Amino acid sequence: MRFFTDEHPGIDLSYQDLSGVNIGGINLANSSLAFANFSRCSLGGADLTDTDLTRTNFEYSYLYRVTFENAKLNQTNFSNATLVSTIFFRQDMTNCLIKGAGLKGAVFSDANLKGVSLSGCVIEHTNFLNAKGITFGQLKEALSVENNCLGFNFKLQKQIKALQKAEENESETNLNS
Repeated sequence: MRFFTDEHPGIDLSYQDLSGVNIGGINLANSSLAFANFSRCSLGGADLTDTDLTRTNFEYSYLYRVTFENAKLNQTNFSNATLVSTIFFRQDMTNCLIKGAGLKGAVFSDANLKGVSLSGCVIEHTNFLNAKGITFGQLKEALSVENNCLGFNFKLQKQIKALQKAEENESETNLNS
C-alpha cells in the first residue's frame, strides 16, 4: 500500500481485497481504489470524491450517504449493493454494473448511465432527473412487478413519462423522414 505525497493526498488501495470491512465515515478522497474488492463492506458516510474506482467491486455492499463526486467509475460493480442516499450527481457511469441493487434516495441526476442495466433493482425515491443514456425501456424493466420494485415517487413517474414521450417523438420523426 502506497500513501500519496502532500501534492496528491489520498492512499493507493488498488488491487487490495478489503471485502467485509466496515469503513464508515472514512475519507478516501483523491485515492486510487482501482480494481479493489469492497464486496460485502459497509461504507456509511464515506467520501470518495476524486477517487479512481475503475473496476472496483462493491457487490453486496451497503453504501449510505457515500459521495462519488468527480470519481472515476469505469465498469465499477454495484451489483446487489444497497445504495441509500448515495450521490452519483453528474457521474459518468458508463458500463457500471448495478443489477439487483437497492436504490433508495440515490441521486443519479445528470449522470451518464449508458450501458447500465437496472434489471432487478429495487427503486424507491431515486432521482434520475436529466440522466443521460437511460431509456424508458430500462426504467420500465426495473420497475416491473416481477423485479420486486417498491413504490416510487411522483418525480420518477414524471421522468419515466418524459422519457417515453421523447422516445415516441423520436420514433415518429424517424418514420416521417
